Amino acid sequence: MYEEIKSQLAELIDASPAINSLPADAKAARKKLMLSADEETMYKFIDVLENEKVEMEKIDDEFAAEAEEIDALLNEATQLEKEAEREIRKEEEEAERAGDLAKADALLAELDEIQEESN
Repeated sequence: MYEEIKSQLAELIDASPAINSLPADAKAARKKLMLSADEETMYKFIDVLENEKVEMEKIDDEFAAEAEEIDALLNEATQLEKEAEREIRKEEEEAERAGDLAKADALLAELDEIQEESN
């Protein structure tokens, strides 16, 4: 029984983000200390590390949800940007056409003047 508990604790220690964030020598010392504890203390360590695991899963889920929200917002922003670009192009084309029409009107007016002068 003691070896099973020790094995379970060792697995949890190896998977612990908090313990894994320690420098290698501190991690090894912490693992050695925890694995040399009595059975009751090992159970307490197991509870703490299992709670850490649950909390980390919650954090991962929250990050995933936030990442999805960010992706949705980025997609929406991209769509809005594309719509704005289309609108700008449309307005530029309309302005260009209006300019072309103004030039054509000016040429027609000039031709009318020339024609009137020649009459």
